[in-house]
Amino acid sequence: MDRRTFLTKSALYGSAFLVLGASGKVFLNYKTSHQGTAVRDLQLLDFHQCNRELENVLNATSIDNNSSWELAKQLDHMRQSIVLSMTGYPEHKPEIFKSTLGRWAFNRFNQQNYLVHNIEEEIPGTKPASSNEDLEMAYSNLVTSMEEFLTFKGELKPHFAYGSLSKAEYEKAHAMHIADHLSAINYS
Repeated sequence: MDRRTFLTKSALYGSAFLVLGASGKVFLNYKTSHQGTAVRDLQLLDFHQCNRELENVLNATSIDNNSSWELAKQLDHMRQSIVLSMTGYPEHKPEIFKSTLGRWAFNRFNQQNYLVHNIEEEIPGTKPASSNEDLEMAYSNLVTSMEEFLTFKGELKPHFAYGSLSKAEYEKAHAMHIADHLSAINYS
């Protein structure tokens, strides 16, 4: 690597980590990132755990949703993300972002076994998740997408923010995504 490339990359990475240093507390801190929507700590690391938790939610006699999105819309949003990992996300962060900050964020989430994101934000470039489905249909569609993912033999598409992920990394990312949404739900 020549000196100019080294200095350019050093400045870029240095700036990125300064920004993360300033905003990382909000971006990566469970309590502040949800702006009050998280009501419980929930860790899900694979689809088997997700299925169990989703069944518990659906079989609950009382559900307290701390998100402005109806539960059916949240389930459809989760389904969209899983399907898009197989078909391709319509919009992506710039490659430099995906290969630096995006990958760093995924590695951080992967290491801590949970992720945080704005649980009321659509996936970039997609049509809004459906809130018209009934809860049973949204649940069924989500479970079907998880099953399709597990049996998928094709090449997975890069994540819009994290870039390329292995199948195991993608399953864990999807499970953590589901957990992040379900952390805003109390049930009994």
